[in-house]
Amino acid sequence: MIDNEECYRISLHNKRILFGLTFGKYMYKSIDLVKRMCSCGANVSLILSSRLLERIDPSIIEYVTECPILGIGLEPIDTSFLEEIDTMVVAPADLEFISGIAYGVSVDDPLIKTAIAINSLEKPLAILPVIEWSLYNSLQYRDLVDKLKNYNVYIIDPLVKNGELKYPPLRDLLYCISTLVERRKDLVGYNAIVTTGSTIEYLDPLRIITNRYRGLVGLYIALELACRGSRVHLVYGPSTIDPPYNVVNYPVETTHEMAARIRSISEEVRPDIAVFAASPADYRPISRSSEKISTRIGEVSIKLRPTVKTVKALRHKPRVSIGFAFEVVRDNSELIEKARSKLEDYRFNIVVGINTLSRRGASSCIVKGDHVECFEDALESMLARRIVDLVVEELESSKS
Repeated sequence: MIDNEECYRISLHNKRILFGLTFGKYMYKSIDLVKRMCSCGANVSLILSSRLLERIDPSIIEYVTECPILGIGLEPIDTSFLEEIDTMVVAPADLEFISGIAYGVSVDDPLIKTAIAINSLEKPLAILPVIEWSLYNSLQYRDLVDKLKNYNVYIIDPLVKNGELKYPPLRDLLYCISTLVERRKDLVGYNAIVTTGSTIEYLDPLRIITNRYRGLVGLYIALELACRGSRVHLVYGPSTIDPPYNVVNYPVETTHEMAARIRSISEEVRPDIAVFAASPADYRPISRSSEKISTRIGEVSIKLRPTVKTVKALRHKPRVSIGFAFEVVRDNSELIEKARSKLEDYRFNIVVGINTLSRRGASSCIVKGDHVECFEDALESMLARRIVDLVVEELESSKS
């Protein structure tokens, strides 16, 4: 079971998902993923590969997951049932399955046969390839991926770690599946840069100046963009929260380091989307002590100077830029005014105002031209989802 808040962050309630299982070392992870889907209200049915059916009694999997298994033996699957499916997910997908749906071979395998049928019905089909590293980097595998993309099969990126493909964190994988079910991959081919978290400026080797901001909204924006197909470059300050697995991560400490990283990324990839969700330290000491400042000396005066503006580090203007205004205000009207001022000063397409005076669940307002949306106690994931929806709208309108 997972907590209710995690379920609120995703949208799987009453969704009908067909989940394909292949035999492999990460099968237990997929069983855990299925149980999490069910805990969040999804209606999940299972399809097992022939290789898996040969090795494990399906009744064991059915008992553990508490989900019905379809397609056992020669009994055909009712096509009317497939038409009611919202999405099919296969995780992990082995090479036999991937080549089977790419070339239409091994159609006697219930899993491959069903996946091809789902794809022909133009239902979303998502696969998580977890294969050997040497095969993953081969030209033959790339050819398979190209074929699958031509068939509108969604490829979920595996976790790449120490030269191996691994199962992604269940938190991120669950979120990406819910994104596919609800919103599809509408940002494929776009590059994005996202900043989040706070930066720190050193007074001495131990003491720092910083802002109070965890950066969770920015992390969810990065995850939402990546799950919807964008290649995301995430620049973030010190954090206790793990960044999404499916983005390119650039940890930094100081505001200067953040600005330098933004500059180099924007020169290299020319981002289509830029989201400045970080809250960098606005001031730094004029001089930094090389030793810990002793408390025995009594009062200490520290002179500060403004840090660089990370927004100005971009070398190329993106098609859509989003700024954040972290404010201490009394009400939403004041928050909107502050956000609109930043919208005009920096020529952002969208500015998100966050009232930090409140406790967790603070009010927030999105300002886009004359359009304003305000939220009270909104989850960070919900706010991120709405922001990315507006990004998609901006990209679409810029085409016309």
